[in-house]
Amino acid sequence: MDIEILNESGYEDALFGMSLSFYDGLEPTDTWWPKQYPRAKKRAAKLAHMDGGHNKFIEHIEVWMKVKAPLSFWKHADTYRLSSKQSESTMHTLKKRIPLTKDDFSEHVHPAMINAFNTVVRGSKDINLLADNLPDGFLQTRIWKMSYKTLRNVVHQRDGHRLGHWKPFIEQISEQIEHPELIWKE
Repeated sequence: MDIEILNESGYEDALFGMSLSFYDGLEPTDTWWPKQYPRAKKRAAKLAHMDGGHNKFIEHIEVWMKVKAPLSFWKHADTYRLSSKQSESTMHTLKKRIPLTKDDFSEHVHPAMINAFNTVVRGSKDINLLADNLPDGFLQTRIWKMSYKTLRNVVHQRDGHRLGHWKPFIEQISEQIEHPELIWKE
């Protein structure tokens, strides 16, 4: 599994929106906000972990990541519908990469499965035959976009999950994310 954060956006805008409840409307925001910003950062780190509406500002922070993971992982990831994904086409990639090698699969796929797949599909261009016989350990790259709030839910729901792919996902995200204090308590 390989994860690369491509972009993050909306942090300062989210903090600005969160801070509007402290704005009296009298001072111009371009002079008020620089004074408010340090307090907003501290408040954000506390509110991010308070569910029930207190952390709604993290819905405004978005993260885009490139994730190369097995199809079995993507089946679980599809649980998180408050996100969007774009993927390489399995249909087109399979036709170009036959025969598949161990590098096309997660480390948990037995070599006999790869050999069996290649034997079944050898010489075939029938996408139904290819797709229906493809092991779940086949690696697919997707761009996955979500808010920090969704990411926080993913991390809290999948930390310690018995499907082993979630552990490296969470570890790699924690090493790359710009504002981990909004996802994990310090």
